[in-house]
Amino acid sequence: MSNGDKGNFTKSQWHNTDFGGNSGYDATFWRANLSESMIKGCDLSGIDFSETIIDDIKIIDPVSTLELKINQNQIEIVSRAIQFTDQERQAEYLNQIRKHGAKKTLSEYLKIAILEIKN
Repeated sequence: MSNGDKGNFTKSQWHNTDFGGNSGYDATFWRANLSESMIKGCDLSGIDFSETIIDDIKIIDPVSTLELKINQNQIEIVSRAIQFTDQERQAEYLNQIRKHGAKKTLSEYLKIAILEIKN
């Protein structure tokens, strides 16, 4: 497991990285700061960002978001962060958001797990 817990990764760039979600060799970012970072062409399946600071992050052409975990307060941040360079895919993504809203699009279209915040 790669441990990025509590790390400061502000404005970092990640390209074509497999964060190892659900493989047993997962990268962890518990309470890390990924603000203003760019994650491009990466596999985010199974990674838990629910307690990660992700303000103004960009997620470009994710390979997979299957079971990427975010919390309910991150829905708008993540829906704005995700971008596809394929114009047709980007248009379809934005259309899904318009038709169904950000939460449903993230959870059903991109298979992102949205966790409730507990006190």
